[in-house]
Amino acid sequence: MNPELIKKDNENQLDYIKRLVTGKLINRDIAEDYAELSELVFGKGNNFNSSEVRKRFYGIKRIFDILDSERLFSITDSEVLKKIEQEKLSLQKEKVRLQDQRREYKKLITIDARFEALLDEVNKVVDDLNLHKPLLHTFYGDRYVPVNNDGVLLLSDWHSESQVDNFLNKFNKEEFLRRIKLLTQKTIEYGKFHKIKTLHIFELGDLLNGFIHVGSRVANDELTVTQTMIVSEVLAEMLSIFGNTFEKVNFYHILDNHSRVFANKDESVMGESFARFIPWYLKPRLNEFDNIHILEDNSLDEEIIVTDVCGQTIFGVHGHYDKLDSVVGDLALMIKKIPDYVFVSHWHHNIEDEFHSCELIVNQSLIGSDDYSKRIRKTSKPAQKFMIFNEDVGRLCTYNIKLK
Repeated sequence: MNPELIKKDNENQLDYIKRLVTGKLINRDIAEDYAELSELVFGKGNNFNSSEVRKRFYGIKRIFDILDSERLFSITDSEVLKKIEQEKLSLQKEKVRLQDQRREYKKLITIDARFEALLDEVNKVVDDLNLHKPLLHTFYGDRYVPVNNDGVLLLSDWHSESQVDNFLNKFNKEEFLRRIKLLTQKTIEYGKFHKIKTLHIFELGDLLNGFIHVGSRVANDELTVTQTMIVSEVLAEMLSIFGNTFEKVNFYHILDNHSRVFANKDESVMGESFARFIPWYLKPRLNEFDNIHILEDNSLDEEIIVTDVCGQTIFGVHGHYDKLDSVVGDLALMIKKIPDYVFVSHWHHNIEDEFHSCELIVNQSLIGSDDYSKRIRKTSKPAQKFMIFNEDVGRLCTYNIKLK
């Protein structure tokens, strides 16, 4: 092995990865192929191909650039010691030491990871992608005369980057992308068959796996920040295909529980969610498409969608705050508006019910049965719902698109 690829005694793991990525992408003093660096950077057993490693290296470099700009790699020992002394003094003045530690930690995280402050960085990443891998609006679908039908696609509970391998289900990055491709193809097939004019996409949450539980952290193959970028790009490419197929595409988005910044829900603040990056990413990434609308004015807040499809009032929630037997009444009383349909995710099951003429529609999960659902004996098939709405009758039909 090239001696330059061996970790040096004075290097921590972060410095070692940074040296390899910089040496290959920037300095170009590492001649080895990207694939040969895969296990060195991503750990044993992660034998990705050259193209995949190269793409990941660019993402890692982007994160290092942000960290460098925030001076996280240039803090001196004296500064660290001074900060520690300040923190010790502050903690001594407080009666409840644990509460103070959490507050200070949360304060630092909020400053370093404030989403509004990073929006410019997101735009820079997207600008680079648009330059090297543009998503172009070039209609390639079969043209047809639309009728009074709209399509409604529910996207939820992808839990991307999770790893599942049991007798019920196998799920990894390759399988995730295969299911996304199949879902896209089936949506187009059914949408063309019903000659829809507009495709409404309700993104109901948990596309990321996040670090809400210890089990989730163990199951993840990627850091949550990297997951967010990958999922956002997968969504962008899916929407671009729909935008080149259908006359109009409306995208609705809400927050969920798996994407929140803090694992402890009691410490979490509404809005502090990695999922907020998704619409920020999609808007500049799809700026060539004048027929794709990333809708953020359709919600009372970031966790409840309220909109209209073919004259029908639609509510959409993730479902982590709700009980299925009371969600319709609770939302109607809270919003002071009676819905015709309520879309819910989170439960990973194909459930439909009716409450005083309002139809409750629960979306299944794309991931399917994982180890947790197997343990509690509540398994289900991986699927997502696609519905046809009509101005005369409301919901005309439903396709449960099975993805296994």
